[in-house]
Amino acid sequence: SEMCIRDRVNSIIKKRNIGYQSISASRYAAGLRQGMKNDTGGRLIDLLVIGAVVEARSCERFERVSPNLDFELMKFYTGLLESERRHFTIYTNFAYKFESVYAKPINYVDQRIAYFLNLDKDLIQKVDSEFRFHSGPVLNNTAF
Repeated sequence: SEMCIRDRVNSIIKKRNIGYQSISASRYAAGLRQGMKNDTGGRLIDLLVIGAVVEARSCERFERVSPNLDFELMKFYTGLLESERRHFTIYTNFAYKFESVYAKPINYVDQRIAYFLNLDKDLIQKVDSEFRFHSGPVLNNTAF
C-alpha cells in the first residue's frame, strides 16, 4: 500500500541520515497535463492515460537505476517497479472502460496514448535546469 511505501521511504531516509529538502515541481507532469482535453469524459480518460504514461516511464527508470544501487535500495526500487507496472495496468484498464462509458470513438484511448507518448518523448528530450526523476537531460551536474 501507499502508506507502506511511505513508511519504507521514511525508514530508508532516516537510516541514511538524509535530511528533507523542499524542491520545485517537475515540469514533466505539468507538461503532460497541458495536453488534456476539457470535456468531462476526455479529461478523465486523459488523466488516466497520463497516469499510465508516468507509471510506464517510472518502470523504465527504476529498471535502469536499480542495478546501480546498493542491495537495500536495489530491492526497494525493484519492488517499486512492480508496483508501477500494476498501476500502469489499472490506469489503462479504467481508460478503456471509460472509452465506452463516455461513448468515445473506437480506438480513442489508443489515440490518446499515442498523443501523450509523443508529448512524453518531447518532454524528456528537452533540457531541464534541475534533476528530477522524470526530467530531461540536465544542463549541468550541479543541479542535483
